[in-house]
Amino acid sequence: MMHVALTQLHILQHSLGLDEYGRGRPYRNHYVAGGDDVNKCRSLADLGLMKEHKPTSISGNSPWFSVTPAGINTISEQSPKPPRLSAAKSRYQEYLDVGDCYENFAHFLGYDKPEFETQWAMGKPSLYRMKSVRAIGEWCPTKKEAKSSYKTALASKKKAGGSR
Repeated sequence: MMHVALTQLHILQHSLGLDEYGRGRPYRNHYVAGGDDVNKCRSLADLGLMKEHKPTSISGNSPWFSVTPAGINTISEQSPKPPRLSAAKSRYQEYLDVGDCYENFAHFLGYDKPEFETQWAMGKPSLYRMKSVRAIGEWCPTKKEAKSSYKTALASKKKAGGSR
């Protein structure tokens, strides 16, 4: 097994749309090279890890390269292992991967976020309360008092054994 420089490994990974640990689903196989990258890609082609293709108008008249099966093997063999994540960070990473399906992280976790309700009188807010599936606070003249009332209701419900 030949070792490639880190910059060369990054070119191989990028060509396939992978991250710096070689993770992800390859969604492309091309690298349009310019400047110093042409020589880096040509050295990878000399090693049999990339194949050079002729410039085209689509590539801006620059040479472009694709990763060979040997290059794919090199990525899997030489990409560094990703850092170990704590359980909390791993859970958050799961959320980032599928976050489009949820309103926010609390929704992803299944946490019932409390909401403020407002009573109106003569076109102005007059009373507030906080509520969720877990507890309902009293109607209060300020949001601060409503939050305190909600916390009290939540604590008494937990004390009575009705948490979640």
